[in-house]
Amino acid sequence: MDIININLLGNPTVVYKNNIINFPYKKAEGLFYYACINKNISREEAINILWAECDETLAKKNLRDALYKIRKIFGEDIFLSTKKSLISINTSLINVDVDNITQNNISELYKGDFLANLLIKDCLEFEDWVLNKRDEYKNQYIKKVNSLLNEMVNIRDFNRVQIYSDILISNDPYNEKTYREIMKIYTLNGDYNKAIKVYSDLCKTLKEDLDIEPELSTKNMYMEILKLKNIESLDDNNSNYFYGRFDEIYNVTNTLSNYYNNKSISIVISGEAGIGKTALLNKIITLVDTNKFILLASTCYNAEKEFFLKPWQSIFRMLGEYVKKEKIKISASAEQIISYIFPYFNTDINETKFDSIERIDTTRYRIANEAIVDLLTRISYDKKIIFVFDDIQWMDDMSLMLLNSIIYKLGNTNVLLITSYRNDYEESVSKFTVPLISKGFVTEIKLNRFTKDEVKEIITRQLPNIKDISSTLERVYNDTEGNALFLIELLKTIKEKGYTSELSLKATNIIKSRIIDLSKSEITVLNAISIFFDKTDMDNLKYLINIDELEIYEIIERLQSKYLVNEIITDTKIYYSFTHQKIRDYVYEIQSLGKRQVLHKKIAHRFEEKYKANNDSELYSNLIYHFERSGDKYSTLKYKTEYLKEFYTIYNETFPIISFDFKLDNNQILSDEKSLLALYNEIESLRDEENKDILSLKMEATYIIGRFYISNGEYDKGLKNINISKNIALMLNNKDYILLNYKQIIFYCIQVNSLEKMKSYIDKTIDIVGLDNINEDVGTILRLYGLYSIKTKDYEKATQLLFKAIDIFSNLNNINKKYSLSLAACYNYLGQMNKYIKNYENAFEYFLKSIEICNKNYITNGLGIFYSNAGQVLYELKNYDEAYKYLSESIEYFIKNNALWGRDIAECYVTLLEIKRGNVKEALEHFEIAKDLGKKIANPMTLDLISKLKDMLNNIN
Repeated sequence: MDIININLLGNPTVVYKNNIINFPYKKAEGLFYYACINKNISREEAINILWAECDETLAKKNLRDALYKIRKIFGEDIFLSTKKSLISINTSLINVDVDNITQNNISELYKGDFLANLLIKDCLEFEDWVLNKRDEYKNQYIKKVNSLLNEMVNIRDFNRVQIYSDILISNDPYNEKTYREIMKIYTLNGDYNKAIKVYSDLCKTLKEDLDIEPELSTKNMYMEILKLKNIESLDDNNSNYFYGRFDEIYNVTNTLSNYYNNKSISIVISGEAGIGKTALLNKIITLVDTNKFILLASTCYNAEKEFFLKPWQSIFRMLGEYVKKEKIKISASAEQIISYIFPYFNTDINETKFDSIERIDTTRYRIANEAIVDLLTRISYDKKIIFVFDDIQWMDDMSLMLLNSIIYKLGNTNVLLITSYRNDYEESVSKFTVPLISKGFVTEIKLNRFTKDEVKEIITRQLPNIKDISSTLERVYNDTEGNALFLIELLKTIKEKGYTSELSLKATNIIKSRIIDLSKSEITVLNAISIFFDKTDMDNLKYLINIDELEIYEIIERLQSKYLVNEIITDTKIYYSFTHQKIRDYVYEIQSLGKRQVLHKKIAHRFEEKYKANNDSELYSNLIYHFERSGDKYSTLKYKTEYLKEFYTIYNETFPIISFDFKLDNNQILSDEKSLLALYNEIESLRDEENKDILSLKMEATYIIGRFYISNGEYDKGLKNINISKNIALMLNNKDYILLNYKQIIFYCIQVNSLEKMKSYIDKTIDIVGLDNINEDVGTILRLYGLYSIKTKDYEKATQLLFKAIDIFSNLNNINKKYSLSLAACYNYLGQMNKYIKNYENAFEYFLKSIEICNKNYITNGLGIFYSNAGQVLYELKNYDEAYKYLSESIEYFIKNNALWGRDIAECYVTLLEIKRGNVKEALEHFEIAKDLGKKIANPMTLDLISKLKDMLNNIN
């Protein structure tokens, strides 16, 4: 039998034996097409799709007649003899065009809409089916054409770009999004005329067919294109013309498109100062479709390089707003962790919810890192994230660590990074970029100076009425050497007042010529703005300069019209900054040192008043920057100490056995040590032993340094500094720091099992705080006294002390639920005591109580110790399988929390269990870890157990 060729895309045609078939009536034709697409259909389905309006008897009669007519045309074999209730077309006799469609060939096979112009009266069900299939095939076709369009853009075949653009428009003539995409493509290629024609065609179509105008977003894009095309007529105060860089923008545009389609690579833009990195980033930001992506942008500043995670603060403010707006659910523990490090992520969270023990648990950097990665993963399920960081040469090490971790863990599927740096800092930045580039996460775009031809094109567009283009080109190119900043500033000067003798070959003179004719009041406002390293608001300007507020606004408008000042609008405030950092630096430096110091001092005291009112840690960078430049060394060091005290309270708050410290890699430890010692040396340089304020600074700094060293196992250095701090605290009669230093010494004694010294400092603490009050200090010293009593085997006293501590923390928890970990610590000590007296069942119950409290309150840090202790007593109970389970869980928490102390014992017990299981290789692996930790921590009990394990392993071998 001959093959029946059926084409359903476009006007349907059926060719059989070289003849075009005409069906006797439309419903028979419709039934045939429906059967060709679905292959097997029930008779009931056929009736419902074509004769739904008929009663059952008539419908069945009509179906039989239609089948008869089809058989009469094609023969009996056109339908297979299967179940009587089924209509099954013989697929061996038909060749249907849509059956041959693939994603690769649909652009060739697609001849028009599915079943175009086929209309069956009074048959809504069939019409719905046709419309759904029509959309299905058209969507496949449009997707392929879009893909082909992008390919043509990549290879810059603009003849085919136009062909595919026309196809997209003809298939959806009222879809303005398509028009905007095509306008963008032409614009980025510099072909403004074609972009404008696309817009004109859209306007004509909408007016003639629908009598409406284009959407606002389309109109705005059109206006931007006109600005780019007619650069000489730009008069919008807020506009910043962007010069050239078409290749770079194409790369970024393709990156954004690929990123949306789950295949992309992050971008690092490098180049010299003034080359146009920031301008390119700002242009990229305008290209990001915020309907598709979450855009999170931040700028790094030199003045903030020493402030941990500063560039991320504004990012997490935006993320917090997005989470709240979109009602994205994250765990309470994750929200607490992130909000403590980034307070503006959720300002509703009260930080006093945590006591000093829980604080480290919820703010440990590595745990926070994990929570952040989880948060970004959740957010990016619905919308992909784009991070834009300008000037990462000024990004602090911890911010780089976080960014690096995010990229490695999430890749370029969920998160895209676009960043820039100055190439004179390439050596330091390469530690971040090179590993990412080598692993394919990042590619680098190196911005070069404009060539002479590019400068000529820019001059022609910017100065269209120039008479002698050749001589102007020579002078401009020689003066600027193609540097974007100097080129832009020079052309603006020429445009305003011609090529005058005021100009010099030096870049500073190019900038100078931009401000030389400003009025006195304009200079005053510029000078005030330059005092701030990033940006400022109207309130600060009014505080610094004696000019009426309305007049300041008018001055700023004039400065904006001269492209010297930008207006930055946020949700809550309006800020002002220079259009380029080089201009700001120049304006700042030409002011006298004395004048700058007066302005810095004035604004520093304003920020200090704000800080005293609300303790906003965001103000530290401003306080330090302005006090330092005002010449106030004491206040500078005061706020440096305040900042580092807060930071290391987060990362080095020590509670041995329960809460162990944030473990940095060696490079970060050295970096932190350098920062702390530099602070101490600066305080020492003040050399005024009689000044109580300076002594107080030294007391705080040595406490921070001592705690830092102890947390990293360097006990000698740690104790040396703690003793200095303690002695100053005693001299100044500063009760808070006396207690803080005593506590650090007690913690150290616990680690090295120095019981006599531990008791001495417990007694000293009790002399100050007593044992009768109900407060945190009393509860803490009772708990530590209880631990001492356990170590000295005075178990009755230990029990009394620990239960008294439990009563205090329970009462405090009824007022403010922030002492959960303190309670867990007490139960843990009771468990340890019962373990020592071999009451293992009771010990296990106490450890389970500690675990339960932590899990209930989203606390993870203490769990390493609690699971380890539970595993140890299970080992003693000879329940080895359960012991292995608890100890393995313990080690997982130690690793997750990057904790040192306590893991040594857990590794020892796992070594014992692996020996019992006959797993010598695994036993040796855990033994090596235990041995390394034992050397660092130097706990005598651990070292004794390690020695015994060594003998056991030697006997096996």
